[in-house]
Amino acid sequence: MWRDAETENIRQRIYDTFGIRWTELLRLPYWDPTRFIVVEAMHNFFLGDLQHHCRKVFGMDAEEKSNSTHFQPHSPTEQQQELDSGIEAIQKGSVTALLRLRRGYIVALTEANNVLPEIKISSQPLHKLSKANQTVGKAVYAQALVDWYKQHNQPEIHCPPVFPRPIVDLSTAWSSAPSMTILDQLVLSEVWKDMEKTTLPSCVTRAPHNLGSHSHGKLKADQWRMACLVNLVITLCRLWGGINASQKNQSLLRNYLLLVIAIRWATTCTTSNYHTDVVEQFLVYYIHSTLEIFGAQALVYNNHASLHVPECLGAYGPAHGWWAFPFERYNGVLQRFSTNLKIDGAYHVESLLLGKQLKGDVQQGKLTRVIAGS
Repeated sequence: MWRDAETENIRQRIYDTFGIRWTELLRLPYWDPTRFIVVEAMHNFFLGDLQHHCRKVFGMDAEEKSNSTHFQPHSPTEQQQELDSGIEAIQKGSVTALLRLRRGYIVALTEANNVLPEIKISSQPLHKLSKANQTVGKAVYAQALVDWYKQHNQPEIHCPPVFPRPIVDLSTAWSSAPSMTILDQLVLSEVWKDMEKTTLPSCVTRAPHNLGSHSHGKLKADQWRMACLVNLVITLCRLWGGINASQKNQSLLRNYLLLVIAIRWATTCTTSNYHTDVVEQFLVYYIHSTLEIFGAQALVYNNHASLHVPECLGAYGPAHGWWAFPFERYNGVLQRFSTNLKIDGAYHVESLLLGKQLKGDVQQGKLTRVIAGS
């Protein structure tokens, strides 16, 4: 369909609907796109799974202070009890009773019933909010719910669904953003201390000393690799792996280590059938554990793609032979060349790269063997 489409717009709609497009490789009689596509380890593991788990699942943020003094998560049963109390307070017209609830329950009730509180912003006229704004206090939402119930002659109050796992804020639990910051300022400060005490080989790329801070900018794949497979493992095992650690933190640690173990085995310099079995087994364990603790919203396409890595290991050998680090390195080499943006410069770059390759072949004796063989 994509190849025979009459316009580019039709092609784009086909791609947006089915996620596939034509490639000239399909003309090859032996080409099987379901078997010959490589799930590249560098992007899928280091820039995908590990980065997603730290930033989205763990909500890594060095600017966020510890939530240890905040509310404890509510179980689904406790959530329903709080919502029932909120509905009863609305029916009684009691703003005071509503304010005894956490802000998340009040906001969730306003959204479930399409109640839009009105607030005054500086000297501007009254503006209605279409989404929960974290800068608006819960008293505004509580008053809006009570006023709505009176003005509409006591309509039916819709109860928002409870979240299937313990959460702190019901109004944000169903969104893709984490409802809690797990790797907060307190935890990351311990990570930084351990990083200062850790001696690493000079050949590895170190993670930034202020990991989790906005100031260090975008991390490279090697930095995520070192931060997640070394630095975080050291600190989280110390903080969450002891006998005095809470059951919640122990569960978080086990969940994270399942991913770490799978990736460590998937990116070794050698591989075997045992390697592929371990990778597949621990990736499945990790996905099940993530679903149990965080829910389906914590999983992304990378998690599914990772399940195909064992096939690639069996078909192509160790990940070092087909991951994208060499390609990215040459991209960096090309970007450092000074050019005048003219097409002729491409010939110079190509000649230079071929010259470097030729020099390397001569030094390694490859060229001599080829000439002698001819």
